[in-house]
Formats: sequence, structure tokens, C-alpha cells
Amino acid sequence: MNIPAKLAHKFAKNDYVTALSFIVSFVSFGVVMRDILMGTTPKVSSIIIMIVALLFFAAINLYSLRVRGDNQNLEEIAKYFREINSNYRETLFTSFWGKSESLSIDDRLLAEKNTLKAVCQNIARIFSKLLYGKECTVTVKLLTKEDDGISYATTYVRNHESSERDVDDHGKYEVNTGRNSGLDQALKNSPAGKLSCFHSADLSKEKDYTNQRSDYLNWYKSTIVVPIRCPLKRGEREPQNYGFLTVDTMTRHRLNNGHHVVMLSSLAEQMFNFMALMRGDYHIAAEEGK
Repeated sequence: MNIPAKLAHKFAKNDYVTALSFIVSFVSFGVVMRDILMGTTPKVSSIIIMIVALLFFAAINLYSLRVRGDNQNLEEIAKYFREINSNYRETLFTSFWGKSESLSIDDRLLAEKNTLKAVCQNIARIFSKLLYGKECTVTVKLLTKEDDGISYATTYVRNHESSERDVDDHGKYEVNTGRNSGLDQALKNSPAGKLSCFHSADLSKEKDYTNQRSDYLNWYKSTIVVPIRCPLKRGEREPQNYGFLTVDTMTRHRLNNGHHVVMLSSLAEQMFNFMALMRGDYHIAAEEGK
């Protein structure tokens, strides 16, 4: 959402603006009706003011209908957030509850992958609601550093059972080399209070955007990329990064850099905790005598 759109959004949803539009419309309509009832021809200025006020009032009310639609969507997506929690809980329960010996790392990684696929499907349902029914793709990419010293992002799971874009997928996408600016930007540490992410409402208008997939506009035209990681702690040189959580769509100017980014970042943080447990990176010391 660009600055003019943000300002218009804030202006239209302001309660005082809504109240003012109603008052001005009511008063101007009353002035015109008074002239008619008194047998005088309404002044042209009064009619113009009434028309403008009514149009303004109508615009505000149309915007209110959109806000109501957004609220209804938020109510409906609450169930998908609950399903995501259930996906994680059931896998963690099956993997660890009451067992003297945990599953092997291979079994845990398989369970992790299957769970993340189910989570991606629910995240896709959430964003489809937020985008007024538009289809979107949600992907988890793993971040690894190879022997050549370069970090690569590779597709781990998507919300789709199978995706045509995987047929021509580049496979490994370089990170922090300048060849994939969306991934590079998402990994940058942001100032306090800001979320690390890459957002584009229209990738075709991004002048400095780079992507090793040369035909990316055939697959998505708007995207949000957030890191799956633990924030940098004092004394650490770099945070623990598992990869990226992305959402993209062929529809332009629907994904915003406001609450959409906040939602996806929150889901990525939750995903980090789950992956840390499944991979054994979280350690809980057993109490003595138990």
C-alpha cells in the first residue's frame, strides 16, 4: 500500500469523517427541502453542496461496506488459525508425548514436512480470504550453506499438492549475492519495531528486483517474503535462520505491507518454534528424579 493509498485509507475509516459526512449531508438536504417547502427555488449553490455531500456520504458508506466485509473475513479466518495450531499440536503430541525415546531425526523431518504442508494450505486459505477470494501460493523455502560458501534457498513445501512452477523451478536460489533481491531483502535486520520482509504490490514495477527465475511474472505478480528465524540475540553474530515463508499471487495490489506482513511474520515465528522442536534445536533439561 503506497503513501497516498494509506492516507486515503486512514481518512476514510476515521469515525469523525463518517460522522461529518452524515451531518453535512443531512443539513444540506434539509436546506434544499426547506426552500422547496417554502415555495422558493433552491439556490444552485445549495443544490451543488447537497449533491457533493450526498456523493461523499455514499462513498463513505460504500467504504464502510468494504470494512464490514473485511471484518467478516477476519471472523472466518479465525478457524484456520486454530487449525494451524492443531496441525502443530498433533504432530508434537505424536512425536514426543510420553515417549522415553523420541523418533529418529529422519522420522521427525518427515513429520515436520507433512505438517508444514498442511500449515501452508491453511495459510493459503487465510490469504485467499484476505484477498477477496483470489488464489495464492504459500511456500516454505529452506536456507542452507553449501561447500562453495554460498547460501541457497530451496523449495521445501507448498500449499499445492503439485505445482507446475516446480517443473521449471530453478532449484536453488542464491541468497545475499544480489541474484534474488526479494530473499536478500527479507534477511536484512530491520530497525527495532520493524519487521524484516520483502513486499511488492506489483513486481512488474520493481526496477531493481532480481530473480533467478526469469519467468517469475508468469507465476506471480505480487508477493510477501518473511524469514523463518529467531531474532539476533546479544553476543550472537547472526540469527538462526531456517529459511523463508512466502505468499504470492497473480493479482496486483492486493497484498499489503501492513497487517498482511504482520500476519505472515507471526506465522513464520510460530513455524520457527515448531521446526526448532522437531529438529532438536530446542533443548529442555530433564528435572532430577523424573
